[in-house]
Amino acid sequence: MGDDRKAEYEMAPTEDPENPATPPEKADLENQDGGDSGDQEWSGLGKEELLRVADTPAWNWTRNILLVLFWIAWLIMLIVAIVLVVKAPGCPQVEWYEKSAIYQVFVPSFKDGDNDGTGDLTGLTEQLKLIKEDFGAETIVLSPIFKQAQDGNTSFDYLGRGTVDFKAIDPMYGTEKVFEKLIQEAQVNGMDVVLEFVPNQSSDKHMWFVESSKADGGNYSDYYIWAAGDVNTPPNDWKNYKDEKAWTFSEGRQEWYYHYYESNQPDLNFNNKEVVKEIQDAMTFWLKEMDVDGFILVDADRLLEGPISASTSRRRRQANETGDATTTNSTATEGTPMSDTGSTPEPTPESTPEPTPEPETTPEPTAGSNMSDGGYKPDMSSNGPVQYNVGSAGISEELDTLLGGLYQVVKDNSYLGKLRVFIPQHSGPIAQNAYYHKEGWRGFPTSLQFADIINDEVDSHALYAHLSPLDEQGEEEEEPEKMWNSWMLGHAGVSRFASRAGANTKALMMLLYTLKGTPLPFYGDELGLMDTSAPTSPQLMPYPWKDTPTGGFNSGNGSVDPWAPYADNLAEVNAETQAKTEGSILKYHQSLALYHSEPSILAGRFTNLMSSGEVLSYVRSFPEWTAYLVVINLSGAKATNIEAYDTEMKGKVVLSASGLMMEEEVTPGNLDIGPNDAYLIMLTA
Repeated sequence: MGDDRKAEYEMAPTEDPENPATPPEKADLENQDGGDSGDQEWSGLGKEELLRVADTPAWNWTRNILLVLFWIAWLIMLIVAIVLVVKAPGCPQVEWYEKSAIYQVFVPSFKDGDNDGTGDLTGLTEQLKLIKEDFGAETIVLSPIFKQAQDGNTSFDYLGRGTVDFKAIDPMYGTEKVFEKLIQEAQVNGMDVVLEFVPNQSSDKHMWFVESSKADGGNYSDYYIWAAGDVNTPPNDWKNYKDEKAWTFSEGRQEWYYHYYESNQPDLNFNNKEVVKEIQDAMTFWLKEMDVDGFILVDADRLLEGPISASTSRRRRQANETGDATTTNSTATEGTPMSDTGSTPEPTPESTPEPTPEPETTPEPTAGSNMSDGGYKPDMSSNGPVQYNVGSAGISEELDTLLGGLYQVVKDNSYLGKLRVFIPQHSGPIAQNAYYHKEGWRGFPTSLQFADIINDEVDSHALYAHLSPLDEQGEEEEEPEKMWNSWMLGHAGVSRFASRAGANTKALMMLLYTLKGTPLPFYGDELGLMDTSAPTSPQLMPYPWKDTPTGGFNSGNGSVDPWAPYADNLAEVNAETQAKTEGSILKYHQSLALYHSEPSILAGRFTNLMSSGEVLSYVRSFPEWTAYLVVINLSGAKATNIEAYDTEMKGKVVLSASGLMMEEEVTPGNLDIGPNDAYLIMLTA
């Protein structure tokens, strides 16, 4: 900057502080305004003056350096962010119905909101937040709430098999408005509501059956499984769930109708397209009008019945002649199975029976396979519809088509932000889950049989045999993952989990929460509830919320008898007490629910399944996340020197069923574990 400019801006004359000189610029303004200095103030430098001051080498260098530093810093932050994203472990991509346990609520026993002795939707709504926060479940499954036949409490079917209206809520549980409030409250708490749907049969009081039982049957003639026959002679020797005669004679129609359960619960005929449409309409109602998040389809393997032949032995001979048997219309009388071409095979004379061939070895199903793969071979060696639906390598084409049609209803009522779930429930082993699932379906099958094998005598070898088809050891990580499974150790149809498991209750609870798939705990399992001494339904006692005469099941003083007896030890086994007691089963359950959300346990690979003596072990791992080793000792004796994993690995016990060894360093290749104990070991190196 030149000397003249410095003199102008930097070398201002010395002034008297008491009487400062008027700046030239201000003097000019005062002169222009007639010298009225009282109303004018100095406005600072103008634009041109500021530009002249800023346009110096020092200011230019400063601005340029700061600008370069800014962009360098921005570029560094961008690179760091990209590196963090790339290097950070990838989280498993799971659906809402896969990310936490699905809690089974038996509605009549959960919470009585109106003090009439039976649990209801109002009481359930009050406890939703607690289910999520204390029980660790973000999804609940409601036992059937459809309107049931009202023949008195003794014949009321709490399992939903006596339905008289598939689109109505039983008044015992509440109204549509109460149900809507339940759904709204669930959504507020970030929870989902799934229904158990029991479409295989209805009550004999249902309008469909009342009409179907008439002489002509009208439009409902083929809604159920009818067969002609002498009043004293059933059509064949099919048995019901009690191993008794599965047929009842109708005086009005003068024919026999089939029922797998009780005689007042006739099976629907799903070979009739009108029946299928009725059930699809009911599903649409609950999805669209009542906003439920999906269904557990109960008895999926019993929806279709096979051809009605005169006897089991005759069916077996016919199957041997044709080499196959496909389901025909179940309303046929004295029918014969159709061949693959649709023609009727020639019957074999009764006097020349052929020997029954040796049973074939049943191959394990291929995980992720389609439900019907051309290898369907029905098992003709025993009674009942399941043998016609489920064969040695898949399910029948008819059942495949039927389930596909029911799933389509769920799919059609799903949209972005509201993806519904479809869960077919069957009675076969867990390996048969692959039969009931197709690629792209939202949902997973569930097996009742896993709960059936759990008792106080179950050993590691039985569990190993059940789980070994799911072991992914030796498979490449890049291979498609096996289909999602689910696990159930208790349900309304069996004795209490803790009563069956005995001393292994907590150890097997770890199994439930660390297997690959979704755990479905039954209400009260988180407290270790055991069967009562009641002669009927000893496993379905009212839920014990607190230590009061009614266990907090309702707000009464015990003057109203509940529909089922209370638990025997309310003082100790109740949610309120256990929530405050360190080492309780509820506290242990809460820890398991937290570890279930770990990526390796939630969606990791299931490998290294081993059975050594009475000890079962396996590894759960997800790429770039901590892996876990699960070790379960099912015997009443300490197990020593167990080689559960690589001898070079180290680990730390982060959770144990007994509460012992917590945070202890262990060597998985040479491990000791106490009786009836289970370790969750975080593998370190």
